[in-house]
Amino acid sequence: MKYEITLRGTLVVTPELGDEPAGNTDDILRCAFEQTMDEMLKLPDLQDPSVSGAVAQGEIVLAATVDGADYGDAVKTGDTAMRTALHAAGIGTEAWNHLPRHIRIECTKVEAEELANA
Repeated sequence: MKYEITLRGTLVVTPELGDEPAGNTDDILRCAFEQTMDEMLKLPDLQDPSVSGAVAQGEIVLAATVDGADYGDAVKTGDTAMRTALHAAGIGTEAWNHLPRHIRIECTKVEAEELANA
């Protein structure tokens, strides 16, 4: 079965190693959006990935189609792949915030919707 997986969150720019991040926060977030998309395109579990959101508010939405035996399997596959893309783009997630990253995501929602058979 195919499911559309969506991960919503807020990107937060934090000081890195005690220093303020170099550059404009909006530019840093735009770069993070682009890097995340580049990494999502590399992952075979994610079909038709997309990254959208509102840079000024730091809001990010990752979406992709994944295959799964059921809802739970699809959420696990999609969530794992999306977090892999975020980490590869240099963005920390809840379980990885101990790393010295200056951009992290605070996930607000992960959801899945079964797609009609094509």
